[in-house]
Amino acid sequence: MFMQKFNDLSRKKTARTLALLLIFVFSPATANAQQANPTTIINAARILDVKSGKYLNNYAVLVVDGRVRQIAPRAELARNAPRGAKIVNLPPNATLLPGLIDAHTHLLDERLLVQEFYDNNAVRITQRSPEERMALGERNAREMVEAGWTTVRDVGMAKDCDALKLRDRINAGQAVGPRMFVACKLLTPPGGLLLRPASEYAEEMIRNEYFEIGSEDVARRAVGENVQAGADLIKVIVAAEERMLTVPQVRAIVAAAHEANLKVAAHAHTAEAAQIAVEGGVDSVEHAFQVRDATLRQMRERGIFLVPTDLSIAAVNELFARMLPPGFEPRPGIKKYRKEQVESAPERLKRAIAMKVRLAAGSDVEWIWTGRTRGTASLLILDAFRQAGMSPLDVIRAATVNAAELLGQSDNIGAIETNKFADLIAVEGDPLANFAALKRVVFVMKNGEILKNR
Repeated sequence: MFMQKFNDLSRKKTARTLALLLIFVFSPATANAQQANPTTIINAARILDVKSGKYLNNYAVLVVDGRVRQIAPRAELARNAPRGAKIVNLPPNATLLPGLIDAHTHLLDERLLVQEFYDNNAVRITQRSPEERMALGERNAREMVEAGWTTVRDVGMAKDCDALKLRDRINAGQAVGPRMFVACKLLTPPGGLLLRPASEYAEEMIRNEYFEIGSEDVARRAVGENVQAGADLIKVIVAAEERMLTVPQVRAIVAAAHEANLKVAAHAHTAEAAQIAVEGGVDSVEHAFQVRDATLRQMRERGIFLVPTDLSIAAVNELFARMLPPGFEPRPGIKKYRKEQVESAPERLKRAIAMKVRLAAGSDVEWIWTGRTRGTASLLILDAFRQAGMSPLDVIRAATVNAAELLGQSDNIGAIETNKFADLIAVEGDPLANFAALKRVVFVMKNGEILKNR
């Protein structure tokens, strides 16, 4: 019954999505956004230097051909403004800061809370056509960038590596969305991830989404195939229930990936999986809900990032209240997810912060969430950092300069600096004094193109 309701909901949402996309593609606002002025001056009451933590008051940013060319006092730029430059005057109470970076997304996936994880996977694999998947991805991409996420790292769960196609459509100007860095097939222990034992769709899912690793030679070959497909990073599933990769296998994956100048993200929920990932030399550990202190210390010493993917307790309670029918008993996997988010995650994040482990923001939001877009739901991860005791500035750093470093893109994004891409957002208010301001995004520019201006 719930599967039928899910399918009906999915079809209705897809129809609405396609209609909205047609309106969006042919609307004057979209046409204007696509014809970006190559030279723009943005006047701001405050510009946040995320590295120093200081504000530049009454400054302006000169954007030329998609990059920041000058940051100077407003009066100075006004005197020397290039002929024909577009002038953007932000609201007097707005703060300009670098575009946010979500280091853990699944833009082509969408899940219903009443379904077990493997049933959600079945819907994604067997019920959605390529056109429906791309429509879903384009809708989520647009919602992300409108909420201030100008860059994302998409770490899989997309049939036939369709996230690569979405990335390319955005880069070609055929869709509106964030700058994307994308994983292709996920490298897993034999048997894949989140599959019901002996399920009828397991073989199809493994064939379309996973690369089963049974040896070091297979590990190296899997990396090579992902590189050939055009992946920007490698995602490895260290453990799937009792099945685990070995340290030598992870090391082989990392060596092959680094040789191709790609980074490795490791999915690891358990303490043992996180330890294998760290010993294998990965660049980031995703989730790590049960990680031990000794492993966190190794991560700090080796410069390995933690991407927590936490929601605050308040956000989890909101999600379950809105998306579960009254009296409905959640499936075991969903109950485990809630337990991790409410019990394990906050305590683990506090330990990581205390040990000064490098942190990058990653949402992992895939739920259908009534009343929230994919982008605004993803902003709720920032509350989890605050819940764990991080200062507003350090939270912003986790979603900007830290995440840019994790992606290997510090020269291009993550801060408002000369010669970096003009990925800029403005929020209503002062986010260092009132953290809620970070969710009131009134202006978005990506690569010099204005995508939102209220």
